Amino acid sequence: MKSNSYNLLSLVLNNFQAWIKSRVIHYKPLEFPLNVGDFEFISVVKKMGPRKSYPLAIYRDKKGQKAFAKMKDARLKGYHYYSLLNEIVMYEALNSAVKRIGNKMPIKFKDIYIPKVLGKYEDNKILLILIEYIDGKVAQDISPEKKTKLYLKVIEYLHLLGNNISQEDKAKISARNSYDYVFLYPFLVIKAIISYPKYTLNILKGVPVFIASVPEIIRNDDMVLTHRDLHFKNTMLSKGNIVLIDLQHCVYTNPIHEITTTVRYWWKRDRLYILLLNAIQNKYSSMNEFERLFKGFIVNSVTHGLTGKGYDKKTIKNWVSFLNYGVNI
Repeated sequence: MKSNSYNLLSLVLNNFQAWIKSRVIHYKPLEFPLNVGDFEFISVVKKMGPRKSYPLAIYRDKKGQKAFAKMKDARLKGYHYYSLLNEIVMYEALNSAVKRIGNKMPIKFKDIYIPKVLGKYEDNKILLILIEYIDGKVAQDISPEKKTKLYLKVIEYLHLLGNNISQEDKAKISARNSYDYVFLYPFLVIKAIISYPKYTLNILKGVPVFIASVPEIIRNDDMVLTHRDLHFKNTMLSKGNIVLIDLQHCVYTNPIHEITTTVRYWWKRDRLYILLLNAIQNKYSSMNEFERLFKGFIVNSVTHGLTGKGYDKKTIKNWVSFLNYGVNI
């Protein structure tokens, strides 16, 4: 299986080509293979939520071990195809880093677990990964205070693993540097306005704020390993462990971007966003020009979020409120 091409420019070009191809060629729906290595197909899993980018299924081997399957169309090598390739790379790289750290793993991180890859398969039609099945529950229902502690702990853990990934594995992992954010932003603005014309004025008010933050974003190009989709449905609790899943968006990038995006998800939903907001300010307020940098990442994150469809009206309204906060602080 080839390593992924998750760098931003390649991703944009490949996704555009896949979009054109999908408009010209009509493909039949995919079906899960009956067998992947020693694992046999059991059932399809219904995905909850607005995004249904990957068909999901359960497999099991003859010993009774279960595996969770994610699949994507390999005939259309667009964004989600390369994201799934990136996820395969990340599961393997992070587990290798955990093994490399070994007994030197700090005690506070010993209850964090990364599922293992049990199988992977690609042909001219599908790309599929089998991930260790975790019997647990998502960390959605714990208190805001516990969520904040868990979240900050996981971020620190990923930074540690990112510093212990081998050079060979690190070469397979993409980065989102400051120039990537600057390059992509105009396209995000156009797509966000097309997707939500009702909020055109709000989106445009963010443009001068982002432009003003560009020098700080370029100067503060601190790169750490980030999940980039770290919310509490991608964090599970199982047998006393914290389990990290859905690693398809992991890259090296600015740490403030990760937390800003999570605050966006929780803006005005409960007290969590206030606790996370305080945590960001306490952690990074000593950084030169932190406020301008933070404002820029807020505008970028919300504008990026508004390029997607399928979210309920309350979520979009909250995101726009966060955008207004970033413009006005």
